[in-house]
Amino acid sequence: MTNIGKTGRALVVGLGIAGIATALRLRQVGWEPVVVERAPARRSGGYFIVLFGAGIASARRLGVLEAIGDRSGPHVTSYEVDRAGGRRPGMNPFAMATGPRPLLRGDVERGLFEALPDDVEIRYSTVPTRIVQDDAATEVTLHDTAADATVTERFDLVIGADGP
Repeated sequence: MTNIGKTGRALVVGLGIAGIATALRLRQVGWEPVVVERAPARRSGGYFIVLFGAGIASARRLGVLEAIGDRSGPHVTSYEVDRAGGRRPGMNPFAMATGPRPLLRGDVERGLFEALPDDVEIRYSTVPTRIVQDDAATEVTLHDTAADATVTERFDLVIGADGP
């Protein structure tokens, strides 16, 4: 496939942080992303994560740094835990003005999702079942598990951004 430097229709598999960020950036540079997600709806919540320099810079370039939030500040307490399970206040790198940015996974996903333009198509309960590439594009068979329907479509780019 020879689409380097061109735009077209892109399939993004997965609606987590990586998939949403990929779809957002593709749309920003002129692609037509279609996102498929095996779950029947967006997930909420998630685990604690920390953005360091590269993550902060990436969020800034995508235009979502403020939208993803920031759970840092002097109110955040971190602890050192000893082998017996005892804990005492530890160093708080999140109180530093230019330190890492603590967040919940859901904060990042929500901020990215809200930044997606309305014209980005999202299909829930949908998984790719077959991918065949030729010189012009990639043919992908998609299965909508909720409707038990299958469709085959062509994409100029296919990106796997789903989890395990």
